[in-house]
Amino acid sequence: KVMINLLKKHQDIFGEVEIDVFSSPGRTEIGGNHTDHNHGKVLAASVSLDCVGVASKNNQQVIRIHDLRYQEDFSVQVAETQRKEGETGSIALVRGIASGFLKYGFPVGGFDITVSSDVISAAGVSSSAAFEMLICKAMDQFYHGNMTEVDYALIGKHAENLFWDKESGLLDQMSCAIGGMVSIDFENNTKPLVEKIELDFSKKNYDLILVNTGGNHADLSDEYSAIPSEMKAVAQYFGATVLREISFERFLEKIE
Repeated sequence: KVMINLLKKHQDIFGEVEIDVFSSPGRTEIGGNHTDHNHGKVLAASVSLDCVGVASKNNQQVIRIHDLRYQEDFSVQVAETQRKEGETGSIALVRGIASGFLKYGFPVGGFDITVSSDVISAAGVSSSAAFEMLICKAMDQFYHGNMTEVDYALIGKHAENLFWDKESGLLDQMSCAIGGMVSIDFENNTKPLVEKIELDFSKKNYDLILVNTGGNHADLSDEYSAIPSEMKAVAQYFGATVLREISFERFLEKIE
């Protein structure tokens, strides 16, 4: 039903055009929360909630987006990659993604996309990263065609760090870009080692439960950003940049 609504809406707004369909899931971390900031290791998994989009290349230099979930329309000129004062949310992320494509040497161009998402916002399942990876996949499909999940993740991180003031690492973007359950070693933060894990939670009698607490973390950006800052402050005490460079034994020697 969602796909039918997306296709119909896209046709209503952008006309009878050739389309591609894209999907990017939300994610959770099974183990290793925030360790990506310190070039650590994580075990992450995508969830059965995703951000989907129907898109068509428009051969112009503008990305036009209709968000079915929030009933909003906005556009971004791909050449205007400087952050704009007061710009937030999805439009800021899209501009940041265009900026990231150019920063990492990938071509950019325009396309029209109608999106919808059931990835719950501000609930710790990376609704923003799912949206970012969706836009990256569409841009890659239309204007390059041979990018990797690491390329997508670096561009998403660039967008969040510089256009949304969120000190995210690569965990969210990598997990959403790859899908399934993955082990990721971030020792080399530009070339993480990724291993797909074949595990069926249901066969092990495990469930992943998302609890509706009645709140969200939308206003906790400063608190989240403080976590990697504090970790790096500890690393600096030892003359290192990140905690990955410090052995646990050395850490315990100075625990007092």
